[in-house]
Amino acid sequence: MNELQQRIIKQAIELFSKYGFTNVKTDDLAQTLGISKKTLYENFESKEEILRTALDYSLKNIDGELEKIRQRLEQSDGLDLIEILIDLWDIEIKSLKIFTNEIIRDIIRLFPDLWDLVMNFRDERFKFYFNKIYSLGINQGVIRKEISEYILYLIFNYSTKHILIPDIIKDLPLSTHEVMEQIFMIILSGSLTTEYQIKYFSKKTNKIQVKQ
Repeated sequence: MNELQQRIIKQAIELFSKYGFTNVKTDDLAQTLGISKKTLYENFESKEEILRTALDYSLKNIDGELEKIRQRLEQSDGLDLIEILIDLWDIEIKSLKIFTNEIIRDIIRLFPDLWDLVMNFRDERFKFYFNKIYSLGINQGVIRKEISEYILYLIFNYSTKHILIPDIIKDLPLSTHEVMEQIFMIILSGSLTTEYQIKYFSKKTNKIQVKQ
């Protein structure tokens, strides 16, 4: 991907996430970038190709962030699992800024194959990181031993997965971000040991304050 194509993709992600795929015209995209429509089509054959490329670009970026987490998980000496949980939450928030209700609704309706791609990507990585963190969490005393791995996976996986579907939360007076944060808080409050509940919420609060 050349520099101009990357600019187009980054701008497309921003516009699609904010307004949805159908509400963004190629004229809007070209004008925002300060290029002609002809130049746009010299780089991408269609708006659909831009969407597919943007989706691939976004998933690869998320995968790159997750790979850094994976490398840290492999280095068990001195591993701070609470920091890992907080960083995974940050990645989740970044992904929610891309996969908004506006763009997801259009993808599900117009490009079901792309939605399947997103869900398969999520499912594969969710299972891998869940298994790693659960195992380390039990060994380090971070996760309560009486919590079933299978039940925790079931609750965590299905609650966070279905929140991505716009119609599930359309009647709630909360954003997807707020709903996801509440789900994380409820699940972690019930699954972390008391000591690590305090550490998690303390570190998370401190990190938010530093960013502000």
